[in-house]
Amino acid sequence: MNLLDAVIVLGLASFFAIRASMSAVYYALLSASALAGYIFGLALAGLVTGRVESALAKGLTALGLMLGLAAVGAAGGHRIGKRAKMRLIMSRSFRADKLLAWPCKIVAALLVIILLSQTLIYVPILGVQFEAQGSTVLTASNKLVQSEPLNRLAAHIDPGEFRNLHLAYDPNPLTYNNISGAGEFQAAIDRAAPSIVKISGRTCVGLGFGSGFVAAPGLVVTNAHVISGASSIYISDHRGAYPATPLVIDTTYDIAVLYSPFITDPPLRFGAQSPGAGGSSITLGYPYAGDLQFFRGAILSKHYRSSHNALSAENTLVLSSSLGPGSSGGPVLDQNGEVIGVNDAGVGTGGGGNLIAIQGRIAQQLVKKAKAKVWPSSTKFCDVSPHFY
Repeated sequence: MNLLDAVIVLGLASFFAIRASMSAVYYALLSASALAGYIFGLALAGLVTGRVESALAKGLTALGLMLGLAAVGAAGGHRIGKRAKMRLIMSRSFRADKLLAWPCKIVAALLVIILLSQTLIYVPILGVQFEAQGSTVLTASNKLVQSEPLNRLAAHIDPGEFRNLHLAYDPNPLTYNNISGAGEFQAAIDRAAPSIVKISGRTCVGLGFGSGFVAAPGLVVTNAHVISGASSIYISDHRGAYPATPLVIDTTYDIAVLYSPFITDPPLRFGAQSPGAGGSSITLGYPYAGDLQFFRGAILSKHYRSSHNALSAENTLVLSSSLGPGSSGGPVLDQNGEVIGVNDAGVGTGGGGNLIAIQGRIAQQLVKKAKAKVWPSSTKFCDVSPHFY
C-alpha cells in the first residue's frame, strides 16, 4: 500500500460514512453524471492533446479534462439527485429507494476506482503513472477491468497519445542490429526479437539494466536481481519505453514477473521440456545495455548449485557461453523459438564464461502466479541483492 492507496481508502471511508443522502436515485444520478462528464472529457482530451508538444503538458491537459469534467458532472448529479430525493420522500416508492441505496452507493464507489485506474495509469505523467501502478487498489482495478469500453474509446480517439507514449527518459525504440547469422536458429530469433525487451530501473545506487521477454499479455519475465532495490522500473521494446510494476518477485529462483498495460508484443511460448546435455540453444539479451545480441551455445552436463538460493542442477541449465552483464533475464530458446531457460548468471569474466540459466518451467509457473495476482509487489527499495550481471 502506498500514499495513493491511503488517500483512496480515506476517501472511501468518508464517502461511506455520509448518510445524509441515502437514496438509490441520488447515487444513480451521481454515477451517471460523473461518467458522462468523464467520457466527454476523454473525447475532448483526444482532440486537444494532439496539438500539444510536451508529454507533461499532454498528461496534465488530459488529466484535467477527464477528471475535471467528471467532477463537474458529479456536482450536477448531486444537485439533481438531492431534488429527486426530496420528491421521493413524498411518494410511496421512498422505502424501496432507501433499501437500494447501499448497492447503488457501492457501485458509485467502484466506478470512481475504475475511472481513477484507467486515468492515472494511462495518462503520461511519469510520477503519477508509477504511483498509480504501485497502488494496490488501482492495479487490482486495472487488471480486473482491462477491456472496458473507456480504454478502447481512448485508444480509438488517439492511440498514439493514450497507449503508445514514449517516455522522456528513452524516447527511442529498440533496434535489432546484431541478430543475423544464426543459421538454423535464425527463423526462431526473427520471430522472438520483437518480444525481447530491455529492463532498466532507478535504484538507490544509480541506474540498473537487464533484459527480459514477454511471457503473456502485459507480463514480462526478468531476473529478480535486475530490479532489486528499484524505485521505478521501465520496459523498453521496439515502440518505446513504458513504466512497469512487479507482480511477482521470487528471490528463491531469481525470477521476477513485471506488469505493464502498455506491453502488447506477442508472448513467447515456453517449451514443453528442456533439451538434454549436448543439445544446442540460443541465448539472447541486451549486454552492457546495448543492442540485442545472441550466442549459440551447447548445453553442458556439469552441475551447478548456488549458495544463496534454490538454484541447482534440477532447475538450471549450464550453457557453454554467456553474453555478459545486462543480458540477465533474457530468454534461452530452442530451435523452435520456445523458451527453455532464463539467463541468470555468468560464470567467468565478460562474455567468455559459462552461463547459468533458470529452466523455463520455473518461469512458466511464476507467470501463472502473476496472471492470478492483481496487486503489485514491493521491490524493497535499497535492499539490493548480489548482482550477477
